[in-house]
This record gives sequence, C-alpha cells and structure tokens, in this order.
Amino acid sequence: YANSTAKDPKQANRIELPTELWAPSRIKLESPKEELLAVPVHLTGKVSLNEDRISHIYPMVEGTVDSVSVSLGQNIKADDLLVVIHSREIGQAKLNLYQARLQREIAIVKRDLQTRIAENTRRLIDELRQRRAIQEIESKFRTLAMGDYRERLLASYSSYLKSQADVARLENVQDSGAVSGKLLLTAQSNRDADLATFQARIEQIEYEMQTDILLANQLVKEADTRVAVDATSLRILGVDSKDIESVDPTTQGEAISHYPIRAPFDGTVITKDVTVREQVRPSASVLTVAD
Repeated sequence: YANSTAKDPKQANRIELPTELWAPSRIKLESPKEELLAVPVHLTGKVSLNEDRISHIYPMVEGTVDSVSVSLGQNIKADDLLVVIHSREIGQAKLNLYQARLQREIAIVKRDLQTRIAENTRRLIDELRQRRAIQEIESKFRTLAMGDYRERLLASYSSYLKSQADVARLENVQDSGAVSGKLLLTAQSNRDADLATFQARIEQIEYEMQTDILLANQLVKEADTRVAVDATSLRILGVDSKDIESVDPTTQGEAISHYPIRAPFDGTVITKDVTVREQVRPSASVLTVAD
C-alpha cells in the first residue's frame, strides 16, 4: 500500500508489503551471488529403443507351447518365467542324462566292489604264502567278498597241501622199505607240480585283479564323460543349471520335457508372437523384451 501520509515525498512513493504476505507472494530474500543463467531451448527429437537393451527371444528347440506367463506391454524382471515349451528334444536329452548318471552310479559301485574284492584277495594270498592251515584260512576269510578268486586259490592250495602231505608220509616210511623210491619220487614230482600250479594261480589272479581294477576305473571315467557330455548338450540348448541337476523322470513325469524361457533382463514385453498350443521353432521369434 502507498504511504500517503508521509511528509517525505520519497517515502510517499514507497510501497510496503507486510511480512505475513511474503510467503503467499513467493518472496524470498537471499544474498546476491553469481551463477549461470539457464535458458530453456526447445528442439525436435525422437524416442527410440536402446539397441543395447533389446532382446528378440527365439526358442532353441522345436516344440509346442505349454504355457505363456506374460502379456504384451507387461513389465518384467530378469529371470521371470515367460514361456514354457513342451519339447521332445529336451525330454530325450534329459532322459539321456538321467540314464548316464545311473550308469555312472553302477560303474562306481562296481569299481568299489572290485577294489574291495582285490583287497580281500591280497590278504588271502598273503596268508597262503605263509602256509597257513586251510581250516584257519577258511574260517578267517569266509565272510569276505572275493568272487571266484577264493575258490580258485583254495583249490590249488589244497592240492599242494595234499601233495606235500603225501611226500611227508612217504618220507617217514621210506627207511622201513615199505615204500619204493619210485613212488616217493612220483609223489615229490606231484608236489612240485602242484606248488608250481599254485604259484602260477597266484600270479594269474594278481594280474586279473589289476586288470579288473583298471577296467573298472576306466568305466567310471567313461561314465563321467558321458554325463558331462549330456549335461553340456542341455546347457547348449539353454537349459538352466538347476533344471539339469534336478532331472528325475520318476518325479517329473511329462514335465521333464518342459523347456522354460526366462527374461534376460528387466524390461517390457513389446512384441508377443506366441500362444498356448502353438508350434514354435528356432527360426521364429516368440517375444521381444526391451529396457
């Protein structure tokens, strides 16, 4: 308002604004400072997709769409499930992996059993070389797994013990003249032959055990390679590592052939060319996601 009652002409032209009106009038007092003057400039432009953040999604396999979890224009997060495809190729690849894992388990069991048999047989051979009594050996090793090695070793060892006993018996009565020298010589020859057979049997079994263990280890390596190859084949097709580890047809049933497609990053579905029960193939895009 104008101060019309002031005696000073300068004061008469002065307009005063009460302080309570400063805030509604958006008046603010500040110390003067130097800064750039911002001037808005209006230009033409274009809104476009970030070419580094756009993904045209193609399935890696042929199949039938089992489910679609997104709609056009939907905002999604990285790793969200987009589409599930029923693929015979994926199902067969997973079954191959499952069978390869079973074969590996069998190969490992056989290798462990063969190793245990070899350890038990070596213990038996050590006892036989010390010329233990047959009854003592049979009692000590009766419950240990040795396959047919036990029978073969004990059979040749028993033959040798019998021949040795025959020689000892004939030697005891030779001086009495009741036994001819020829008969004793024959018994000694039989003993030597049985001893040679027994020693050869030990060498043969030791060779067989070594060969069997090498073969068992080789079968495990081959089984490991088969599992690795089948698992890698699934990874090449884009199957998630968790899905690969959990392959089990006994619990998954038909779902073992499911091939999920997940979002590569956060974004928006800008094209959608897929519906349930539709046939899809690697040559056709099913979705486009852009950030």
